[in-house]
Amino acid sequence: MALVHASRRYPLSDIVLAVLSHAATGGRTRIPLFGLYRAFGDLIDEASEEFPPMRFSRTPFSTYSKRLEDAIQALVGYAIELPNPRLRHVETAPTAAARHLRWLHEKHGDAFTRWSASVTDRFLEKLAANTTE
Repeated sequence: MALVHASRRYPLSDIVLAVLSHAATGGRTRIPLFGLYRAFGDLIDEASEEFPPMRFSRTPFSTYSKRLEDAIQALVGYAIELPNPRLRHVETAPTAAARHLRWLHEKHGDAFTRWSASVTDRFLEKLAANTTE
């Protein structure tokens, strides 16, 4: 029997919420959607075993995953904001982010909190490399 990385049991929406919340508490409250998709796609390319299965379609101008879009949409309105869909970014308020991280910690424990903080660091590195915002 093959070992499955523990993070595969976490819902993708919880992973996305944790990444956006860690980023917001660190001062990065606004994330462009283009950069979000591309950074997650790069993370999946490097460490697919760490994440639930996802497929990304890519062009030189965009990266997209229906599964990631569904996770983002599930969070819009209660955990993150999509203030103006035409501006194509999501926002997470730092106070709400801290509340989300406490809830995720209670739900999943220390291992998830540490792992998601590490994923966020890698996500922000990928985001910085892929965007100018």
